[in-house]
Amino acid sequence: MLYILIFALALVISLVLTPVVKLATLKLGIIALPNDERWHKRSIPLLGGVAIFSSFNLVVILGLRGFPNSPTLNFQLLGLLIGGAFIFLLGLADDLKGTYPKLKVTGQIIGALILVFFGLRIRVISNPYLSVPLTILGVFGMTNAFNFLDNMDGLSAGIATICLIGFFLFFLEYGQIPLAIISLVLAGATLGFLKCNFPSARIFMGDCGSMFLGFIIAALVLMGSWNHNPGLDFRVLIPILILGVPIFDTAFVSMDRIVHGISPAHGGKDHTSHRLVSLGLRPKRAVLFLYAVSLALLLAAYAISHTTIQIALLILGFLIAAVFLFALKLTRVEVYGKQAR
Repeated sequence: MLYILIFALALVISLVLTPVVKLATLKLGIIALPNDERWHKRSIPLLGGVAIFSSFNLVVILGLRGFPNSPTLNFQLLGLLIGGAFIFLLGLADDLKGTYPKLKVTGQIIGALILVFFGLRIRVISNPYLSVPLTILGVFGMTNAFNFLDNMDGLSAGIATICLIGFFLFFLEYGQIPLAIISLVLAGATLGFLKCNFPSARIFMGDCGSMFLGFIIAALVLMGSWNHNPGLDFRVLIPILILGVPIFDTAFVSMDRIVHGISPAHGGKDHTSHRLVSLGLRPKRAVLFLYAVSLALLLAAYAISHTTIQIALLILGFLIAAVFLFALKLTRVEVYGKQAR
């Protein structure tokens, strides 16, 4: 019952705040205009991430008193909140004024360093000289992965909700109750926003929302028990599978852009969702298809963590083959034209 109340509180606050933010951004003229690099064809209010960020922080800060009195955990949670606020403000500055790419990258690296300062890093690798740089790279990558995924109505918010519910279930199973609560709160805040963002969107989350989501999710991965035992086992694959859709989209698009002589940071209509539309799906069905893929990967993560090594290897082999064939199909879609080298 407690979990339902926590989820419902974050959901209701987000449901209330999102239309308020929409009206405010319309009055202030903070709007995403259509252009050649964007999918939408009409002007849409920005800054839906303000509703996500506010709902999340209100509920988490109110609930902090109920968390276990663990100095280490509380210190890490403080780092998550401070780092999340910093990344949110960085994204907000980009939404309002625009920032230089180098400044944005620098800010994202500083956000990752905040987590490291508060004791969060990849611990399956015991050598800090290796784990700290990989932590920074991982947080930077996940922060941008959800930013990249925010390329079609409802996609980033919907996938984030599915991933966060998956993390909630695993954290609950492993007895990491504070992390389960944080995951559930963010899922509720994101789902509340999704009501106005699902096709056809009435508001976009903006960089302040997508970067914040990716950053908090990266922090949760670093805090998960799968990261606390040096040495590799199948539990390490759980967050990778749960986050399979944003990881695949970011890696695939980045590599394909490099192959075609285009900067990975360059915007464009070359993401997985766009290519699915080119293959014949309607935009809404492309989004729903990727939701289904995300749910399937969540089930695969559960299966791998609750079965024998032999069956787990079979599942992994099937997934690797499916990803390869899917990527091969997507590469045959012409998306670059004159942009390509």
